[in-house]
Amino acid sequence: MNYYLDEIQDDATKKVCSKNAGSKASNDAACIFAELGMRRVELYVDDSERTKTKGFKKLIDHLNAVRSLKASVSEARSGDTVFFQFPIRAHSVFASKVFRRLERKGIRIVFLVHDLETLRRKKTERSWGAKIRIQAEEVMALRACYRIIVHNEVMKKYLEDSGISAEKMISLQIFDYLVPERASWRQERFQKDGGVIIAGNLEKKKAGYLGELPENVSWNLYGAGYEDTAQTHIAYKGSFSPDELTDRLEGSFGLVWDGSSAETCSGVYGEYMRINNPHKTSLYLAAGLPVIIWSKAALAPFIVENGLGITVSSLYEIKNKIDALSPRDYEKMKANARVIGERLRDGYYLRSAIGKI
Repeated sequence: MNYYLDEIQDDATKKVCSKNAGSKASNDAACIFAELGMRRVELYVDDSERTKTKGFKKLIDHLNAVRSLKASVSEARSGDTVFFQFPIRAHSVFASKVFRRLERKGIRIVFLVHDLETLRRKKTERSWGAKIRIQAEEVMALRACYRIIVHNEVMKKYLEDSGISAEKMISLQIFDYLVPERASWRQERFQKDGGVIIAGNLEKKKAGYLGELPENVSWNLYGAGYEDTAQTHIAYKGSFSPDELTDRLEGSFGLVWDGSSAETCSGVYGEYMRINNPHKTSLYLAAGLPVIIWSKAALAPFIVENGLGITVSSLYEIKNKIDALSPRDYEKMKANARVIGERLRDGYYLRSAIGKI
């Protein structure tokens, strides 16, 4: 029997396919697990207070979290497989012991990696002690499992260098992006001169480069946290749910960029692109939209090999690169984006990775 753990924080998140923008990737994975006939097991998570506690109380909270984790998978027996989305919300310094115990019982643990905390928190203001603890927790958990579905080959190499066996890792290639049946393709919305689309978190702390967008390119912005700069080359189009957004996008390319600078992807978020698969790439392609991506991003080879868009080392290269494309070049990219988009909308990549386990 195959199981998947569904962590829920309140009644609103109990639906397998929630519309919460922040959890689109994990909700889509849960939908795919369910469609593959896996049995869903729930784990209620309330870590809002645990992050604030210290000392003995914090230790007790960690013990309670791991106790709940053990109870949630108590039905699993030898020969069963349990899928976890990683990192789990019910994180605990003792979680790796649960995974090792399950493995000793003949229960196979599989992690689908969404984020690596050791990378995301690398340059934050956390203390050295906290950073070391996070890294130790993460590595111990990953070593304890049977298989790991990682974003791409770059992430696989990173984890291999951290002591994780290459044999247990499977490359996802790109995240799927499930779309409601009512959503249309309508690729006529996308034209070579239609303006470059930026979708996602538009807050300055996450996307500081928005303050440096080249004025020789038209920009269409979608998402929350945008602070209006009243610039004629920037059009703010509003914020929509993940299921609506694929039908709302209008422009020429979707930009996959992060950090504080238009010159290169920099800072914690920008550097992370060297290893992770930004979910917004999947959003654009699921809509049938070609992309512009940082040339040093881990996903850049996938975009190039499949003819899905162009790569740039700086946002100031965009105008010349778009101008150099013929109408036929652009239409070919749209056609390729539609082919890959159909796969993403159907959950092809996660299904394929699971089939290799």
